[in-house]
Amino acid sequence: MSGIGPNHDKQFGHSMQKTNLDQSSVFGVPEQDAAAPFGRVSKGSLSLRTYRVIRDGLAAGSFEPEQRLILQEIADQIGTSITPVREACLRLVSEGALEYRSGRFAQVPAFTKERYLSVRLVRMPLEGLAAKLAAERATVDELQRIKEIQEAYRSLHLPEDRLLARQKNIEFHFMVYRASREDVLVSHIERLWVMMGPMLGRYFQDAIQSYRGDDAHDNVIDAIADRNGKNAEKAIVSDLMRGGDELLRLLDAQESTH
Repeated sequence: MSGIGPNHDKQFGHSMQKTNLDQSSVFGVPEQDAAAPFGRVSKGSLSLRTYRVIRDGLAAGSFEPEQRLILQEIADQIGTSITPVREACLRLVSEGALEYRSGRFAQVPAFTKERYLSVRLVRMPLEGLAAKLAAERATVDELQRIKEIQEAYRSLHLPEDRLLARQKNIEFHFMVYRASREDVLVSHIERLWVMMGPMLGRYFQDAIQSYRGDDAHDNVIDAIADRNGKNAEKAIVSDLMRGGDELLRLLDAQESTH
């Protein structure tokens, strides 16, 4: 099955501006070593931070399906040697987020129905569980922050604000998931979003006007406010299913033209 919009010649440097290794994670949590002086980081720390930069670019939808990531270009963009970039890409390959094509570049996997359904199959129970636990454990301050993020998301106009909408959607989901107080669970969900990022990037480009998810987000907020874990789980799963249906329609429409 072919992927949507193959873009084999589009390279890393055209997708991301020069990157600061000390930036916060796309998932909304500052990295623990973010304050460390860049000149003094060890090789191991540099490899980890390079991994986080590339991982966050994938999660944020900065890369397209089938896009090549030229290792030397990435090194030039983030101001490091090629060795930590290669190590970071190999780690992302082992996590299913990239594919290694040669010693010079890695590649984002194709956007296929099989890949999307496989990732969603795992996302639904994990994200549903995180939402359920969040409803049972979230503080008043966390609930207020979740509401504020949703209001910011709701205020955005599409399609012109789609890039900011994509980021606010990530913030909303991970503010909910972190309220579960289960770091291992959230870490697994993050990995799935890294795999989903290029596909969600296509969603926010082509399908977001069909389904924004505001009502599902509101249902999550109501469930957390009511301490109703079952309803929170149901609302998150519904959000994934309804957004996924739009992605599947997009896939079917694109594949019918090939």
